Amino acid sequence: MTILSLVVQSSLYKQSRIEGLIEHELPAQLAHLGAEVALELAPSLYLSRSLANNTFIERWIEKGMPETELASISNEMSLAFQQLNLASVFFVANDGNQMVYHHFAANLNTAEIIENHTEHTWYFDYLYSLKPYELNLDHNEFTSQQLQMFVNYSGNKFNRLGEPLIVAGVGLDMTQLAKLISNYRLGNQGRASLASEEGVVEVSSASSIITNLTATPETVFIKK
Repeated sequence: MTILSLVVQSSLYKQSRIEGLIEHELPAQLAHLGAEVALELAPSLYLSRSLANNTFIERWIEKGMPETELASISNEMSLAFQQLNLASVFFVANDGNQMVYHHFAANLNTAEIIENHTEHTWYFDYLYSLKPYELNLDHNEFTSQQLQMFVNYSGNKFNRLGEPLIVAGVGLDMTQLAKLISNYRLGNQGRASLASEEGVVEVSSASSIITNLTATPETVFIKK
């Protein structure tokens, strides 16, 4: 009976320890990591909001997006691009009649936004979410298929359909963010990873053996 009692107590202690880890310790440590990531992203959020409310671009859209002024738009985006160590800056102009994606890195590229096009689902998903801004890990035809952390930010002006006149933001090179996340330690052995909502691990430490969280039934999801 003494041995059985000790086994039961040991089992209960382990269960209590695991519950405490999941419910308190891990969320607290991830909140700390989240604060560090937020600090890293703050300048990008500010710049994205500024670009989404750029009065020069607003006036250009309201004039019908004349191609003769694209060089001036490119210069405006270049100024934003140079403010931070960015991979790209972008905006979608939506006057209610047409939607055009403008992407600037070394130069300006444009593409018409088409609702049923797989490359453009991010834009409509963002519109339907009604969020003021979001972070989106993605790539497109202008990023050479390299993943970037995009900040999507809605401007304060709306077209006749009630949609944002401008959705703008920046594309972040994942190197710095990946280094911050992959170097983070949770206790002696714990590591942090960045995963998509589908459970695919996008950023992790070099020693991590998990690439797909959905394939690991014992995985504990703590969203931040």
